[in-house]
This record gives sequence, structure tokens and C-alpha cells, in this order.
Amino acid sequence: MFDTALAWLREPQQQLQAALRWAAVQTLRAGKLPKHVAFIMDGNRRFARQRHIARIAGHSAGFDKLKETLQWCLDLDIRIVSVYAFSIENFNRSKEEVDALMQLALEKFETLLDESEVLHQHQVSVRIVGNMDLLPEALQRVLGKVVYETRAYTKAILNVCFAYTARDDITTAANRILTALDEGRIQSWLISVYLLEYYHPVWFTKVLWPDFGFYDMLECIVAYQRAAPVVSRLRAQQFAVEQQGLRVRLNALLAQLGGEGDGRSSPFEAGTRQSEKVAALEEEQRYRVQTYVRALREAAMARYATLAAAYDHNRPCDAAGKREAIPLTRHTASLSLCLSVSLCLSLSLYVSLSVCLCLTSPLKIALKHHDIIHFIVYY
Repeated sequence: MFDTALAWLREPQQQLQAALRWAAVQTLRAGKLPKHVAFIMDGNRRFARQRHIARIAGHSAGFDKLKETLQWCLDLDIRIVSVYAFSIENFNRSKEEVDALMQLALEKFETLLDESEVLHQHQVSVRIVGNMDLLPEALQRVLGKVVYETRAYTKAILNVCFAYTARDDITTAANRILTALDEGRIQSWLISVYLLEYYHPVWFTKVLWPDFGFYDMLECIVAYQRAAPVVSRLRAQQFAVEQQGLRVRLNALLAQLGGEGDGRSSPFEAGTRQSEKVAALEEEQRYRVQTYVRALREAAMARYATLAAAYDHNRPCDAAGKREAIPLTRHTASLSLCLSVSLCLSLSLYVSLSVCLCLTSPLKIALKHHDIIHFIVYY
């Protein structure tokens, strides 16, 4: 009876909180919202130390917070979310902690598969960014299953950076581009360096990731909206610079091919013939890049299909139809295809997946092809 009375007293407060959240979301949605938000999920161990609980309990709380935060993003109509879940450098931690983290990740992604109604309802495509060869075999299989199951969805995207570092991403992308150049699949003039000069709004908060709340996120969004005019101006300036750079490269290429470009005049001012050559080169650029990226995606999806099939084969069901747990085992993968494709796609398509930056200023405004804001939570 006492519990019923408490529930009755709490109900108006909960309704008021829900109404306030709805009003806050509607207010923010009236302004400019980022299309892509990235979270660095740090602070789990410190959270555990502060509460005198096991480290793995802190990491588990961090995973639970992610589920809650993704719902906030859906409420705000933010359809692309990236999360930095596990760094390659984290493998330097104790074996006990790493093994516990791998087991926790396996259990959480298993739960995601068992309760996949939300993914299907919102048509969320899950993508793994990182060197999957470094992960245990059982975890690779469940990740592959999640990615393969959601591959056709386009309404929302969840990028999970797992076994990832920017250094490994850039190295892998550069090696792939070099291989593509050697094979003649792309040409050097297709590669732009502008991506490496781009920045984006970054918000720092001292709130630990498991403590990150709804109103902490709203504070970040408000900061982004206040910075939006500066971002728009920088975007226009950078786009003009990039277009000029592209024209210079096209003009130089025309000169090499025996065209009328002399390296000084713009090909767009050289008459109809020159314009037709430029249009043809631009079309070739699009075709080569699309073909190259399609091949990368097909190779990655082929591996995911293999992992998904292995997952189904190795996961027998009990009498109730529930999947049985499988212990993790470390191994060296026979399929050596690193899946850190974000920067590789970015260099060839001038599109950024959002690489995490450590900046000293509280908020640094700059340009991206997509509106991106990072929430960096202090560790």
C-alpha cells in the first residue's frame, strides 16, 4: 500500500518531467540541429571508482547510457550517431579488464540482437568502424550479424568505433588508396587533402559518461545552435577554396592530356570545348570513386555475411528458442580485411565520418561537409 502511495505521488512529477522534455525537444527542433553527433564514451572507470563498484559495472553502466542517449538523438531527429566504444590502445590494459570488456560487449550486442525491435522500428543501420581482426572470434561473429541484419536500413545510422584509433584509420585508408592507385582503380588527382584540414564544433563537459543526462545533451545542442552562423560562413568559404583547388587540378590534368589549359587560365573560362573536357573528367571522377567505394563496401559486406552465417551456425537455441551464451576465445582472423573505411571513403568522396579531435579550447568552430558536433566527456 505504501509503495502504491509513493507511485501515485511520483506520477505527477514524472508527467511534468516528460512534458518539460517534450517542450525542450520541440524548442530545439525549431532551430538548426546537427545531422551527425559523435560521442566519446569516457569516464566509466572513474564512475566506478567514485561509487566503489567494480570496473566492469562502470563499463556496463556506460553501455546502458548509450541506449538512453540514442533515444534522445531519435527524439531530436539526429539520424547519424557515432560512438567511440573501444580504442586499440585499450588492449594495453590488464588482461582481466580486456577480457571482461570483450565479454560485456558480446553480451550487450547479443541483447541488441535479441531485442532488435527498436532497430527494425526505426530502421537503424549499425556499422562497425575499426580493426575487427583484433577482436575475439565470437565477438566478430555477433558484430557481423548485427551489421548484416541491418545493412538495408537507411533512416538512421549508428557507427560504432570498436578496436579503433585515428592513427590506424588513417594508416589503413592510406594503404588502401596506395593499393588502388597501383591497381589503376583511381588516379592521384582524385585525392583531396582538404579533409585533413577540416574541424568541427566540439563540446567539452566534465560529466562522466554514465552520468551524462538529457539536459547535458541539450546544453551541447544549444552551444551548437549558437555556433551555427559561424559554421555556415566557414562552410561557404571552405567550399569555395575546395572548388578552386579542384579547378586547378582539372586544369593541370587537361594540360597533361594535351588540352588547351596552360596552368594559368581557368578551364571554365576556356570555351565550350574546354568545358566539355572538364565535364567529362568530373564524370570520370564520380564513376571511379563510386566504383572504388562500391568495391570496398561489397568486400566488407561479404565478410559480414560470412560472420553472420558463422554466428547462426555456432549459436544453437535452447528449448525455449533462446540463444545460448558462447564464451569468448582470442584468435587471429584468417580474413584480413580491416573495416576502418571511414577515412578512406572520406579521402575519395570528400565526406567525413567524424574523426575525434583533442582540442584545448572549450568550443572550436570549423567546417565539415556534414554538420557534426562532438560531445567529448572527460575521463
